[in-house]
Amino acid sequence: MNNRYMHKVLRNLVLGIGLILISSNIQAQASDAPGLPYHVPTIMEIIEEAVENPSDTNAFVSMLFEKEDFPKVTLGKSLSNGEKDAIRNWVEIHIQEMQEFQQARKKNYDKFYLNQ
Repeated sequence: MNNRYMHKVLRNLVLGIGLILISSNIQAQASDAPGLPYHVPTIMEIIEEAVENPSDTNAFVSMLFEKEDFPKVTLGKSLSNGEKDAIRNWVEIHIQEMQEFQQARKKNYDKFYLNQ
């Protein structure tokens, strides 16, 4: 009987952990536009940091600011909610530009952080 009880406890524990992992994965995916090859909230954090606190380590983000149809921003100033929404929309529909951005991000990481 003791062995049977331990088997039930172990089974319930495994099922509980599985449900937690599944629900956390669903929540993480829900915060992103479906089907995009990048995580929009992460990209938004990088852009916001580059606008509000420009530095050498985030200067690569200027490649986006130079795009003709990228929403206008003022470096060194906080983004308004309207500006954030406009940027988020741009990020979600400009997939090719964001893939190029991801490549520039990787090169930037290698340059500033990997070789320290």
